[in-house]
Amino acid sequence: MFTIEKILSQEIVQKLGWSLIHFIWQAIAVAVLAAILLRILRRFSANLRYAIACLALGLMVLMPVCTMKYVHVLKSAPTSVETIPATFVMPSEPIREISAAEITTSIEEKTIVPEPEKINYFAYWKQRTQKYLESAMPNIVTLWLLGVFGFSIWHLGGWTQLQRLRKRLVRPVEGFLKDKLTILAKKLGVKQAVELLESAIVQVRLLSAGSGRFILLPASVLTGLSREQLEAILAMSLRILKDLTIW
Repeated sequence: MFTIEKILSQEIVQKLGWSLIHFIWQAIAVAVLAAILLRILRRFSANLRYAIACLALGLMVLMPVCTMKYVHVLKSAPTSVETIPATFVMPSEPIREISAAEITTSIEEKTIVPEPEKINYFAYWKQRTQKYLESAMPNIVTLWLLGVFGFSIWHLGGWTQLQRLRKRLVRPVEGFLKDKLTILAKKLGVKQAVELLESAIVQVRLLSAGSGRFILLPASVLTGLSREQLEAILAMSLRILKDLTIW
C-alpha cells in the first residue's frame, strides 16, 4: 500500500503536517486583521487597500514556511534500564525479635493517606489530540498534496484552453479601439504591451496576464455596444491586468 512516508521521511511529514494545522489559525488571524484594516481604511485610496490585501496574502504564504522551520517534532527517547548489583550489608546491631504490637504501631505511624489526585483535563485532551494528529499526519499530508496536484492540473488546463482560444478564429482589432487602448494604457500606467483581439468563439471577455498579455473580446460585444461602453470595458480590463502584474 502506498504511503507518503515512502517518499518523505517521517520527520518531514510531521513538520509539514503540523505547519498545515497551524496555518489554519494563522490564516484566520491574518484574514480577520486584514478585514479590520480594510474596514477602517474603506475611505482611503484603492491602491492602499489593495496593498494591504496583497500583504495579507504574502503573510499567508510566509507563515507556513516559518512554522515548518521552527516547529519541533518530539521524539521519544529510548529508555534504558540499568541493572544495579545487589549488595549484602551486615547489620551493626544484633538481631532481636519484634513483637506484633510494635509492627502494628510502626505501620500506623508511617502510613500516609494520599490526597485525591487532581486531573488536568486540558492537558489530558491536549495530549490525546496531539497523539491522534501525529498518527493521522501521513493521511493529512497526502490529502494536501493531492489537493495541490489537482488544483495545479485544473489551472494548467484553464491556461491551456485560454491559449487555444487565442489562436482559433481570432483577429486583431484595429482602428478606434486600438488607438483608445493605447491612450488608456498610458493614462493608467500600463507599461507592458497588451494585444486586443476579437474572437468568434468566446461569449465573454477573457484576459491573460502571463507572458503574452492580451484582451479577448467576443465579436458580439464589438458590434452590440456603444463606444463609451467599449471604452469602459477596455479601461476596466487594463486596470485588472495592471493589478495582476503589480509584482
